[in-house]
Amino acid sequence: MGKTFKEILQGIHDIIQQQVDEQDKKGYAELWKHASDTIVQKMAESGFHATDIEYLDGYYIFGSGSNSVLHFHVQECPGWKFGIWWNEPKETEQNYVTGDFFAQYEETIDKFKPSASVIGQTCYVHEESDLDIHVEQDLTFIRDEPYLAFCRDYCYWDYNHEYHTREEAKEVFDKWVADTALEKKANAELIQLNQRLVLETLRESLDEGEEVFLFDRGECWSPRYEFVVYSPTTEPDHIYIGDCEGWEEREKQIQAFIDQYRDQNIWLDSYAVSWHIYVTNQRPDETEFCKKVA
Repeated sequence: MGKTFKEILQGIHDIIQQQVDEQDKKGYAELWKHASDTIVQKMAESGFHATDIEYLDGYYIFGSGSNSVLHFHVQECPGWKFGIWWNEPKETEQNYVTGDFFAQYEETIDKFKPSASVIGQTCYVHEESDLDIHVEQDLTFIRDEPYLAFCRDYCYWDYNHEYHTREEAKEVFDKWVADTALEKKANAELIQLNQRLVLETLRESLDEGEEVFLFDRGECWSPRYEFVVYSPTTEPDHIYIGDCEGWEEREKQIQAFIDQYRDQNIWLDSYAVSWHIYVTNQRPDETEFCKKVA
C-alpha cells in the first residue's frame, strides 16, 4: 500500500515549510506585514472595513514567505473575498511596497490567485499616501454595483453600461443563484447514492473481522470520499468496485440519477466518491474525517 493520507499531507507541509524558510531568509516578512496592516488601515479610513484577515505564507503548495499573502473579507462587500500577493521590493525602504490586489465572488472561486481574477490590479502602498486609487475604485464598484461586479467576475463582462444594464446583471445573478442551489442539492444526493451503493457492495463481500471506513479528505480533494477496508489477515491491496459482483446493476442507478439532470446544464461531480477501495491490515484511527461505516 502507498503512503497514507496523513503521510501525504505531512510531506506537502514539509515542502511548503522548506520553501517558506528559504524565502524568510531574505527578510521581507516584516515589510509585507507592515504593508498589509497599512492597506487595511487606509481601507478603513476610506469606509471599507476588512474582516477575517489572514496573513499567509504562500498559495497551495508554493511557499512565498511569511506574510507574503493577505486574504480578507470586507463588511461593505458581502459575498466577496479579497487578496493581495506582495512582491519582493526592488529597494530596501520599508515604507514602500507593491502587490497584486484581486477579488472574487467567493462561491464561484476555483483558483484564488491574481492570474485567475478578472477584478484586480497592481497596488502601491506608501505610508504617506492615501488608499491606492485603483484598489478604492474596485472596492467602490463591488459595493455600489454588486450585480454588475458579479457578472464582471463570473461572466467576464466589461464595465460599459451601454452594453450591460443593472437589470440584465440581476437576471444573470438570480439565475446563477437558482442553478447553484439545484446543483448543490443534486450533488449532495448523488454523493449519498454513490456512498450507499458502494457500501452495499462491499458489505456483501466482507469476511469475519473485516471493517469498512469512510475517509472525507475535504472539498479541495478529488475524489473527496474514499472507502478503506480493514482486513487484519490480508496483505495491503486495493479493490476496484467495478469488478465486484452486483455493482453493474447498482451503477445503473447512478447513471439514471445523472441522466435526469443531463438537459438542465447542471454540473454533477461523478468522481466525488472513489471507486478504488484500499485494503489494509492496519486499522485506521477514527476521527472527524474517518468514520467506521461497516
